[in-house]
Amino acid sequence: MRFFVLLLCFCAHLCAKDSLTHFIEQSYMHAYKDYDLHITQISLQIPPSAKDLPNLSCAAPNLCTLSANALSKSSGTLIAKIHNGTSVLSVPIAYNIEAELTIIKATGLISSNVNITTQNTATTRAKLSTLTSTKLLPQSALGKVSARSLIGSGGLITLDKVKERVLVRKGEMITGIIRSDNLTLQTQVQALQNGSQGDIIKVRNQSTQKILRAQIIDESTAEIL
Repeated sequence: MRFFVLLLCFCAHLCAKDSLTHFIEQSYMHAYKDYDLHITQISLQIPPSAKDLPNLSCAAPNLCTLSANALSKSSGTLIAKIHNGTSVLSVPIAYNIEAELTIIKATGLISSNVNITTQNTATTRAKLSTLTSTKLLPQSALGKVSARSLIGSGGLITLDKVKERVLVRKGEMITGIIRSDNLTLQTQVQALQNGSQGDIIKVRNQSTQKILRAQIIDESTAEIL
């Protein structure tokens, strides 16, 4: 009988760990769904006082939470709110996750306003624990963004280093769209500023040398305001 009771306790403990690790795994997989995250191990440190709880899990009516900041690191604390009879216990469970994911690095010096594409970047795998920033650029964004500032060769490309793709560049001749009532006219104007989709920039009419305001609507195209 004693052996049977111990076996039941052991099985309950395993089920509890499975539920907790599954919650952590799913939370990280969702947070890094764009980075091909591969988890190899999740370690838990359950407080001794909570190990004998019969319903230590993330299954309803219990509630498990991870802070947004926790997901930016490879270790943290899971808070499990466990219904124990008429009371609710808050159990802090420390964890460590071993995982790797895909990151993007510059293959050479990328100057400010240069478009970030597959031509000037390379993807590689890195351990989650080695990253100091998890606001990473996903592969799906390549070709859709430009460098906000200078990015060094071999530099990790993160979201704070990029901005919307530059569609118009200073000094370029671009198409200016003029709308008047039911008429739409096109003319060539010179961009006096860089700009992305929706930006309002200054342009110069080459024939009159007049400075105009225009809103960027496409690649090398802006609507005269």
